[in-house]
Amino acid sequence: MEGRKRGYDQILWLLGPDFQVTEAGASNFFLVWRTKEGVLQLITAPLDGKIILDGVTRRSVLELARERLVAGSKHLDSEIKELEIVERMFSMLEVVEAQKEGRLIEAFVSGTAVSLTIGFFLNVKMVC
Repeated sequence: MEGRKRGYDQILWLLGPDFQVTEAGASNFFLVWRTKEGVLQLITAPLDGKIILDGVTRRSVLELARERLVAGSKHLDSEIKELEIVERMFSMLEVVEAQKEGRLIEAFVSGTAVSLTIGFFLNVKMVC
């Protein structure tokens, strides 16, 4: 309820004492960021652990990214850069750090009910 009172439509579920990013409501959460080494990545939590919903929309996002946004793809040009596609656990602390350092490029969710929704404003309040 607190989030709704503040004008937010969705929450991002965090897991464990290190605030691992899982899902946004019933949607898969994705980030595009630049690593500290300068590599552009599309990152999302993995399916291992049975925490993340494996859905057709998530699979489609990853399949399209792997087909069209990786090195050597005919779909890349001077405006569309290659992405490294990464499925791994990552923490909200990493997201906050990337945002503070200007490395966070985009956040979006995918899901059967929402298709793709982009343009997030992230407000971090981690409660232990």
